[in-house]
Formats: sequence, C-alpha cells, structure tokens
Amino acid sequence: MIVKLREVELLCSQGNTIAGAARQAGMTEQTFYRWRKEYGGMNTADAKRMKELEKENARLKRPVAEEVLAKQGKDYDNKVRPHSSLGGRPPAPQSILLTA
Repeated sequence: MIVKLREVELLCSQGNTIAGAARQAGMTEQTFYRWRKEYGGMNTADAKRMKELEKENARLKRPVAEEVLAKQGKDYDNKVRPHSSLGGRPPAPQSILLTA
C-alpha cells in the first residue's frame, strides 16, 4: 500500500492527474484517497507494525466475544418458554390484546 501511494505521488509529480495516476497504479481514485488518509504519513515498517497490532487486537478480542455470546446463550436458555399449545410461538404482547 505504501509503495502504491508513493507510485501515485510520483506519477502526479510528473503531471498526471490523481485519477489517472491511481488508475496506472492499479487502484481507483477512491482507494487512493482512503489509503492516503489511513497510511499517508507512514513508512513501510510503520504500516507492517500497525497490521501486526490489528491482528493481535483481533486475536485478543475473540475470547471475550465468545464469552459474551456464551453468557447470552445461557440467559436465553433461562427465559420462560412459550406454552406448547401455542405451537412454539410466543404469546401476543398485552398492548395488542387490550386494544378496543
């Protein structure tokens, strides 16, 4: 990504438009602007370190998310189930039943 950004900047300095330079580098103009916003002031080592940190962050979040989902599943299992005569459907809300 950093290399592609530098390539577009080089092509622009040679007189190309940003849209044309981005196309020559094999990306859309929108991708160029998005990458420039995210990675513009970084060098290659910084970008690699950021990617490593993002992966580590995702790895650390996974067990927490699994625990939350497991707790939500237990909460669901402990709720009152609808009566079997309703065919598995929950009863209608009281606001619907009391309308006149």
